Amino acid sequence: MNNPHQNARTTRLGRAEMIRRILEDGQPVRAVARGFGISERTARKWLARYKAEGPSGLTNRSSCPKTVANRTAEYWLGVMEMLRREYRLTADEIAGKLKLARSTVAAWLTRRGLGRLTALEPKQPPVRYQRQHPGELIHLDIKKLARFERVMTDNGSGYVTRLFRKALRMLGIRHIRTRPHTPKTNGKAERFIQTLLREWAYAIPFSSSDARVTDLPRWLTWYNQQHPHGSLGRRTPAQALAGTT
Repeated sequence: MNNPHQNARTTRLGRAEMIRRILEDGQPVRAVARGFGISERTARKWLARYKAEGPSGLTNRSSCPKTVANRTAEYWLGVMEMLRREYRLTADEIAGKLKLARSTVAAWLTRRGLGRLTALEPKQPPVRYQRQHPGELIHLDIKKLARFERVMTDNGSGYVTRLFRKALRMLGIRHIRTRPHTPKTNGKAERFIQTLLREWAYAIPFSSSDARVTDLPRWLTWYNQQHPHGSLGRRTPAQALAGTT
């Protein structure tokens, strides 16, 4: 007669009997595991497989390389994702509720890109804005440079002064402000300034501020007419405005 120890570890019938005692007889998992000579953790593993897959889950898994050792059943993966997304539970909390190892839960959350709570928030779709005609909108921003003559700040106060508003009125220009406390609204200007600093302002050790300013038209011509932009489908701004490729 086969002993319970061998049945639970090596045969499907032994595992089925173990599950029957837990589910039908209502015996504690720990006591049943001890009677079959296996750990409580192993007994819970077979119990989880049975709940997720039915009797087929009690069959030995193949050890070929294409399978993953100790792979958690798809059912429990779905439960873990639900607990993470809808209830914002941590890996410790999920592991405690499902009686799983914390390392298993943490590894799965990382693989699915759910390790950080910020990953659970829906990403805002990028909003691109482009005027129909060149010169219709001038996007203005200021960035501090290394000291040559004076320091320019980017605190926004210069854009709300009476003098600035008066200059706009004299030129017949409408003033459009970005949304407060929303830096991404000004992202296009910031990205242009980063390129300007990296490829013009600090790319060459200019002898003076005047020399740097004198070189600006050359760089702007290259940027607008010769430099392909990824956001424009590898076209130059001039080609995009002209509608050519």
